[in-house]
Amino acid sequence: MLRFPAIMRTLALCALLSFAAVVSAETKRDWKDGTWRDSNRVTDTRGAVAVGTSVVLARRVVQQFVIETSEYLYVVAQRLKGKAKPLPMTVNGPVRYAIDKDTVYVISEDGKEYKLDLTKKTLKTDR
Repeated sequence: MLRFPAIMRTLALCALLSFAAVVSAETKRDWKDGTWRDSNRVTDTRGAVAVGTSVVLARRVVQQFVIETSEYLYVVAQRLKGKAKPLPMTVNGPVRYAIDKDTVYVISEDGKEYKLDLTKKTLKTDR
């Protein structure tokens, strides 16, 4: 007969293995190669907040990037909070990316994976 701590350990192990299986299933992405074409920082004011006798502007800072592929131009955005810096990249440099609905995952120059919002997709046409 199993004692209570042994049952808890067994349940915890099952939960951990289930979580690992879900995480590994999520990280399988269809990685493709593209080229960084542009980067631009956009700041807008989302309103004002009264703090005591002062008024503080609520700002939203977004770094926009353009990724070029053989078929499309993708405009993607990274929301920057606080003093966060945008992901490291070089215009006209290579980028590995994967698209999942309205989300674009990129592997940047530092080797880290970043999650960005897809804001625009333009079909390239020959002129």
